[in-house]
Amino acid sequence: MNKYRAKKMFWTGMAILVAAIFTLYFLFPIYWTFTTSIKERSQIFQLPPAWIPTKITMQYYVDIFTNTNVGRYFLNSMFIACLAVAGTMFLALPAAFGLSIFRFRGKKLISDGIITIRMVPALLFTIPYFVIFLKVGLTDKLTGIALCHIAVNLPFAIWLFINYFKELPATIYEAALIDGCNNFSLFSKVAVKLVTPGIVTVGILVFINSWNEFSMALTMVFSDEKKTLPIAISSMIQYNTDIPYGTLSAIGMIVMIPAILTSLFAQKFIVDGITAGAVKG
Repeated sequence: MNKYRAKKMFWTGMAILVAAIFTLYFLFPIYWTFTTSIKERSQIFQLPPAWIPTKITMQYYVDIFTNTNVGRYFLNSMFIACLAVAGTMFLALPAAFGLSIFRFRGKKLISDGIITIRMVPALLFTIPYFVIFLKVGLTDKLTGIALCHIAVNLPFAIWLFINYFKELPATIYEAALIDGCNNFSLFSKVAVKLVTPGIVTVGILVFINSWNEFSMALTMVFSDEKKTLPIAISSMIQYNTDIPYGTLSAIGMIVMIPAILTSLFAQKFIVDGITAGAVKG
């Protein structure tokens, strides 16, 4: 018995050690970015590195808000991400509900097509979208970028929602139909409310994907006032000039704030949503 307990304690300790190593591995870049954003310039290039800043300055944050349009870029990114989430939810929920509940000819072909499109790298769609949007006058517009993000995230969202809707017991749908619900009421008043954790999970994933997206925004945007935060960060790095590590770290921390806050506040929904869509019963 003691041998079994010792073995169990050993593997538990190993699991905790591995988890701690992975946690440090993922958190250290955030810590280093933050400390770099509040270090004085002399400490940023100090060797050996200053792991803990001894002199703290907020000058880099002051500079990006006074000398750049970071506030405008932040609002642009937020508008695009929120519009992408709303548009993706509006289209993906009814599509996934129909594919998961109803039987019709071509259903499997459509479902397989959605998964196939999801496996194609989004970068391949950049040029086709640019050509189409150029002809319809949607280039250099925030709505145009948002539409691109909706198109890219839609297969992913539909694929996840199909699993969430399939997890709901068939007896719930049958009871609702017996009570007089039509298909629209079954969708809007029953199914959507029961997959709320999944909606929050998919919404956060779409938000983060849109918030961090770079290639499409770089292709679609021409004017400075329509730039997003990832584009603004890349424009700060220029050839034959010193890289402003402090400024880049400060704006990098600003970029991370929305994603971190939404993930922390919606953590319960994320766990419930991932669990609900992971197992088929």
